[in-house]
Amino acid sequence: MRARFGGCSIRPPLQPGSGCDRVASFTAGRAISLTSEEDLAEATISFAAVARALVVVFTARDEEGEVVERAEKTLSVNLMFQTVAVHPGGVFRSLDITVETASKPDAGDEKLFEALEIDWIECLLEADRAHAEDDRLRCDRIDEDGHGSKAPFLPQHEYEIALTTQVKIRHTNTSFETRSMIERASFVTAGAPGLNETVEPGLELRPYVVSRPPGGRGRVYRDESVHLVLSPDLRLFGPGAGGDNEAGFRYPVTLTVGTRFDTRPETGPERSSFESNDWFLDHRGAGGLTLAEILHDLIAAQGKGGLRRRYQVLSQDSGGTCPPDDVWTESRPRLGVEPFDSAGRPLWQARSGYHAAMRPAGGPVVERAPFETADISAFRAITGAWTVEDGALRADAAATGRFGEPDWDSFSLQLTGSLAASGHLSAAVLINAANPGGGLCFSVTANPDGSGTLEAHALSGGHAVGSQAIAALPETISLRVDVFADRIRAGVAGVTLGVDRGAEAPGLCEIGGAQARILSLRVRGLEMYGFDFDTSRYESFADHIATAGAIGQLPIAGAEDTLAAVLARLGGEIAAAMRPDAADSDRERVFGEAVRSLAVPLREAPERVHLDLATAGADRWFVMESPEPIDLVEEVVLDLRRRTPLPPIDPALVDRVRDAVADLFRPLPPTRPPAFDPTRRLGPAPLSRDPGMLGPRGQAAMAGRQRPDLRPAPGARPFVSVELVGNRFVVTLLATGATTTRPATALSRADRLALAGVTLFFDRLGRLVDWTRPDESEWRAIGLVAIQNASGTQALLMPSGALPSGEYRLQFEITRRWFDTTAPVGQDNAYQGQSALTFTLA
Repeated sequence: MRARFGGCSIRPPLQPGSGCDRVASFTAGRAISLTSEEDLAEATISFAAVARALVVVFTARDEEGEVVERAEKTLSVNLMFQTVAVHPGGVFRSLDITVETASKPDAGDEKLFEALEIDWIECLLEADRAHAEDDRLRCDRIDEDGHGSKAPFLPQHEYEIALTTQVKIRHTNTSFETRSMIERASFVTAGAPGLNETVEPGLELRPYVVSRPPGGRGRVYRDESVHLVLSPDLRLFGPGAGGDNEAGFRYPVTLTVGTRFDTRPETGPERSSFESNDWFLDHRGAGGLTLAEILHDLIAAQGKGGLRRRYQVLSQDSGGTCPPDDVWTESRPRLGVEPFDSAGRPLWQARSGYHAAMRPAGGPVVERAPFETADISAFRAITGAWTVEDGALRADAAATGRFGEPDWDSFSLQLTGSLAASGHLSAAVLINAANPGGGLCFSVTANPDGSGTLEAHALSGGHAVGSQAIAALPETISLRVDVFADRIRAGVAGVTLGVDRGAEAPGLCEIGGAQARILSLRVRGLEMYGFDFDTSRYESFADHIATAGAIGQLPIAGAEDTLAAVLARLGGEIAAAMRPDAADSDRERVFGEAVRSLAVPLREAPERVHLDLATAGADRWFVMESPEPIDLVEEVVLDLRRRTPLPPIDPALVDRVRDAVADLFRPLPPTRPPAFDPTRRLGPAPLSRDPGMLGPRGQAAMAGRQRPDLRPAPGARPFVSVELVGNRFVVTLLATGATTTRPATALSRADRLALAGVTLFFDRLGRLVDWTRPDESEWRAIGLVAIQNASGTQALLMPSGALPSGEYRLQFEITRRWFDTTAPVGQDNAYQGQSALTFTLA
């Protein structure tokens, strides 16, 4: 907000009821002028009056200076402080408060003094009004189905539903006899979505994902972050921080990123992020992994009231009232990870494939490949003897090693190694520290004939829980154990064995082997949802466009139709094909038809962005080609402009500005014609005159050039400068630097655009002596009709009119939304960038 005050005095209020001990007192003229950078919906003024014949005018104007509300209050008596609201039907940007008094007071009137006192002014933004209205509608909602608010069950909990039926019977001669019958039904809830056994990761959460694929139709730029946004329909309670508060009922998750198709797997951890540090490194006193720096780590939460609020929500019926103030709901759970590379820069690796996975936050991490001798010392407990040879963990006789934390749960363990004949390799999970005999062990045993067996049994021994025969063991085997909320599944050599988890609690892990070599050991939190993305060769969108270089020339021969004929015939199809919901096949077909009709030759595999000027007779258009997509359908907006000289400032507009500040100038002296001289005779004027004898205007007119701008004559001295700021003229007295303002109410929208950035200088008599403006030329838009192929790597940019010679600028602006939202587009919900190509056409 910007406020300008007229002449006033600041003093204690004369009338009662003020909210401040000092108020502003105005007598006549413009009292206050408020200007806002945002749309206003309402303004409330607290005022009082010492009045005899006082008129207060409230005038609200929109962004263009048009009056949207004008209210007058005629005051003839003294008033204590009260409020008046200015709320026009639409939005406004400025508010003027003026005071008008009688021109000459009556000398016989006792109330010679009169004034308007203003205590405070409060303005309501249109955005805040709309938000409050949304809250009102939400609070006034009425559920028509009669059901209360939904609240999810806690995962992995036992519940019982009791249905009580009461029957009362009585005879006419007896009292009621009552019997109550209770029927019970119990159930156990599954784990949180994404943590239960499914055929592939992410099936449970897939219906809740609302974010768009990374990179849109193309690739992610190297400086672009990656996001996963879930639907507000997902309401999840889980084991959070504990306690009777909001954090106790949330399930924290993270988004980790790893590379795909590594040619050197040993370097994979350098280009990946993790939910926690490697357990072995921590217990060896070393660090080194890149921890995930997430943008948001909350799947969902339901309220700060904890258990009390939860069960209240479960049991109450909806009364159509607003939720309690302490209920907090995350409407769109969102995860994100910033780019990084092995050198620590905020960039993805160029032209690489990545996989992003949503996992439980703080989950277990082990990345041992290759092993080091110091890893053996990190085991919590060891039986037998382990050695490290050539980066592999080796056990000639039976040996085990226990590791992990007592709270490890919902994770995947992968063990890669090799077995000799009659050797075995095992992995045990969920070993309860309080019950060392607990836990479940999966072992792979090699048979002399090359076959094998996958077996599951309790770590304490006893009969096998399940087993699967393996027809042929490969030379290198990979045993993977997935610990889900409901089941535990193991797989090796194409054979899968799954068992119910039962009452197994979180716990430690253990690996074991005999006549075995372990090449790698990896433990990660379960992948609740995952997606792949590819990275661009360019660091940013600006770098992508900057590879275009100078504009190329592309002469066209053999075109079937003129450019106008192609636009007339295919204009409707082009508009339909460039809609976001159009099929790629339709876009490819229309693009191919336009290319064929105009006989445009295209490159097969461009290595950079090419912008060529195609010329066929009098027709000229642009051909754009790129090695990577430039999506003109949903992401990139083109703006073609030509530099055009600005005309001189309109004298009539200067007159209107002068009229607005006319009170500052001295009146012009009257002009008198010279005395008539009867003896003076004028000679005959020639019909033509040598151009050299003409002034600069005449010479410009005869040469067909635009007339030069009027500039001050030698010795002219400017007195004031005038510039348009918002809805007012700001006048500066050049001698003192003092400023004052005048309303700019007589200007049209075109006038305001013409005066944007212009400063006019007048002398003491009000004559224009000079002006300045930011530029003597402007960039004027030229319409473009674009059609591109399905992959977004080739496009025809056809102007709606001719392309005369001159300087041009083609601006590219990308807005790649990560998810649909009603919030303004910004760095929190979209990737944005811009770049421009400047060139000259002969």
